[in-house]
Amino acid sequence: MAGVETELDRMVRTATEAARIGDALKAVMTTLDGAMSSLTPMDGEIKNTFWQGHNNHLDAVNKLCTKLHRMSDGITTSKVAYEAQDASSQSAFSGLGASGTTIDTTVL
Repeated sequence: MAGVETELDRMVRTATEAARIGDALKAVMTTLDGAMSSLTPMDGEIKNTFWQGHNNHLDAVNKLCTKLHRMSDGITTSKVAYEAQDASSQSAFSGLGASGTTIDTTVL
């Protein structure tokens, strides 16, 4: 089962890294937001359109970060649950061999 465990570890690492990158992007956007507020005011409709687009982008980045963190948490939770079930199965098989009993394959 080492290959499966390695794949789960890779998935957790990838999801965690994606969430970290999303957070870094959010930090950049927040810094950009602060810098843009000091720009010379634009006129009317151009200003409104510009800020509406910028705010939509910030909202999208925030939603992306939230989803990436949920994905990372979900994969980590699944990995922990899988490992617990795998350990339980391995223990059951070890106990079966140790007790000297056999599995009746005729019922399969």
